[in-house]
Amino acid sequence: MPRFDDAPVTWIILVAWLGMAGLTGLLSPSPEALLRYGAAMPLLVPDEPWRLLAYSFLHHGFLHLAMNAIGFAWIAPSLEQALGGVRFVTLYVVSAVIGGVCGGLGIHPLAELAGGSGAVFGVFGAAIAMLMHLGRSKLEFLHYHGPRSLVTLIAANFAIGLMLPRVSNAAHLGGLIAGFVFVFVFCGRERAAPDRWTHVAKAAWLALGLVTVLYALRPVLAPHWSVRRAHDAATQSLRTAHEVRLAREGLSSRLEAMRWQAELEYRFGELGVEYARRLFR
Repeated sequence: MPRFDDAPVTWIILVAWLGMAGLTGLLSPSPEALLRYGAAMPLLVPDEPWRLLAYSFLHHGFLHLAMNAIGFAWIAPSLEQALGGVRFVTLYVVSAVIGGVCGGLGIHPLAELAGGSGAVFGVFGAAIAMLMHLGRSKLEFLHYHGPRSLVTLIAANFAIGLMLPRVSNAAHLGGLIAGFVFVFVFCGRERAAPDRWTHVAKAAWLALGLVTVLYALRPVLAPHWSVRRAHDAATQSLRTAHEVRLAREGLSSRLEAMRWQAELEYRFGELGVEYARRLFR
């Protein structure tokens, strides 16, 4: 009987990327199409958390898709074989979600985040963790050309991210750390029985990941959260508290809502109108 571990997960993900590119527009998808099919927008993530994973299957155009697909196809098949299908899917999900959370921290509330690069960097980080586990010392892998090429590729991609406006190095870094920690901490082959501190470290990483995701779903320190809560908080006292907080930053919930409503309608067409009515009714 076939097992899930035998499924070609890497190629299923690549086919899913191509399928979503066909739905949104292969060469240059519109912002409305990306938003409709799951781009992660900080303003919408608290209500639609599935966007923290769905965005990783979307791309801003053929070049964006091709670059991510090449990097993913280069490393992912061998890593999938080493981890097994279940762990590899978990790696993809964890890297994409944490990458999406980190990518959304520094962008405009109405900016759409799309691309599989957070998950790709998660695969890169996982590969480094795997190499560190396999060597006689943690940095022995740097003695070999192939692993050094991987490190160079990661550094080059971060450098490119500094030059291209649509590239989110925050998402890359979040995915890289998530993938590395997932394999290094949770998938290592223990030479001895795990001690108490190993269990504590694993619990601490799980708690940090959970807190990071919960912050994305309830970003209490972000102005766009206060604007939303000033409109739909359950009580008048909560609405007033958010108005006061915005006032300290020189903002007004009414003016910000009007501005964002107009921008939603302008950038995303009929879908933007629908969201504007839902968010700022």
